[in-house]
Amino acid sequence: MTGIVVADTGPLIGLGRVGLLHLLRDLYDRILIPPAVHDELRLGSGRPGAEQSAEALAQGWLQVREPTPTSAPSRCELVLVLDPGEAEAIVLAEEVKCRFL
Repeated sequence: MTGIVVADTGPLIGLGRVGLLHLLRDLYDRILIPPAVHDELRLGSGRPGAEQSAEALAQGWLQVREPTPTSAPSRCELVLVLDPGEAEAIVLAEEVKCRFL
């Protein structure tokens, strides 16, 4: 499989915990996360999965991308029912027109 995927925090932590975060790199050309997901990962905290995500970011196959400012209204609506990482991930996925979130 190829293309772009936008990731939320939970799957990154889960795959990192079991040592399978590399599967995303193997399956997709680009893996994007919004800034809120980056914050939720708490890199350097020693939390399960954080070290693997930090390595992926350092290697460049996991990338942080900010949703455009024009998406702010949609993000504000989503934050009413979702956490900030989920809201930003959905908005970013819509912007980049990725097939999977």
